[in-house]
Amino acid sequence: MVHYDSILIFLSAVLLAMTYFRLGSAFFVFNYVFFPLLREPLIYLLGRFGVIKKVTPSVSFYTQLICFTPNFFFSAYAISQSIDFFVPVMGRLGNAINPEYLIGPMGLVIASTFVFFVSNLIYASRKMSFFLKCGFAIYAFFVALLLTTKLGVPYDYTIENPRLRRIIALHSNRTIYDFNGKIEKADNGLFIHSLDYRGGRDLPSHSFLQGSAKPDCSNIKDEYCRLPYYTACVNLKRCSDSLWVPVPSSGYIPDPIKLKVVEKQKIGSNQLNVTFELRGGYDKMSLHITPLAGYELKKWSFTDFKPETFGKRTTYFVFLAYGFEKPEFRNFWILLENPNTSAEMHDPKKAPNLEIAVASHHAHGRHQDSETLTQLRQLIASRRQSPEMAVGWWRWGITMIGGISQIVVHVV
Repeated sequence: MVHYDSILIFLSAVLLAMTYFRLGSAFFVFNYVFFPLLREPLIYLLGRFGVIKKVTPSVSFYTQLICFTPNFFFSAYAISQSIDFFVPVMGRLGNAINPEYLIGPMGLVIASTFVFFVSNLIYASRKMSFFLKCGFAIYAFFVALLLTTKLGVPYDYTIENPRLRRIIALHSNRTIYDFNGKIEKADNGLFIHSLDYRGGRDLPSHSFLQGSAKPDCSNIKDEYCRLPYYTACVNLKRCSDSLWVPVPSSGYIPDPIKLKVVEKQKIGSNQLNVTFELRGGYDKMSLHITPLAGYELKKWSFTDFKPETFGKRTTYFVFLAYGFEKPEFRNFWILLENPNTSAEMHDPKKAPNLEIAVASHHAHGRHQDSETLTQLRQLIASRRQSPEMAVGWWRWGITMIGGISQIVVHVV
């Protein structure tokens, strides 16, 4: 049992170091030290009460398996939580960072802790030659499958069997205000944003979706086309493949968005500071900030603005969120700067300088669904969720995030 004891000594050293540095995740390593240490006391108690007469390989095998069972559940829980949390986060980053660099090592570490305490069970159960033969046979079997089937081609696409796709469908209410504060446009629609390459082109054929088309963004400066995107997608996902399906009514919005310009103040010869007051919305909101009239974003009140980090953009996407306590209102300011110092600044009260859009997303809770979304979910359930066999052979599969959304656009 040298292998077993050496692993315990190694993990105890890791636990000591993590405890010294006061790392909260030390409890995970503690579980891997505490429960395996119970093996010897358990064997002692079984011998004390006459359950076993002597310590055989079978006794070591079963007692170790019993003591490791809690750790098995900890491993499964840790992997599920890592995937549930980090996969969506890394997905929002698109191809900026390879997600395998983070998720791969995390999975390796968690899986290794499991292997540490079960690898020595091989020696206690059967001869090593038996496992080598089984491992080689399984390896040869999967190589044969990869060479003779589509098991290794998950993205093979045909018109009859398109691959699995993920969409975000938002039943949206959109209101656009002009520079004078009057409503320029107000409409309702089903906004469909896909996270896959083909976009929303594989939605079920139905009269309900016949009006779906790509939004016309030709005369709109906002890179998000004044649409309530759930995530930032510029340079990361295919905004152009989104769909807008006009619908006659909006979903229920419990706390409508109200955005007001508190102050517009000229600073120096080429800077303009705009202060806003935001009321309403939900715990998941986003802003689209688009400077106009030659201005560029200089600073804002959300965080330290670093141009080298954000990069020069036409539109800046900002996530707004809150926890248990909902704020009554939010005040924030945006500082714009015209890099052309020789140009004469126009009066900010007479011409537009900034376009700002505020979107809320009710993607959970009692106000998440509407009749329109329910109808779309039923269409997907009946026509786009019939998987076939294994990876690469999913037929018309669609997974969907749905919710009610509101977007308010102001030109100031």
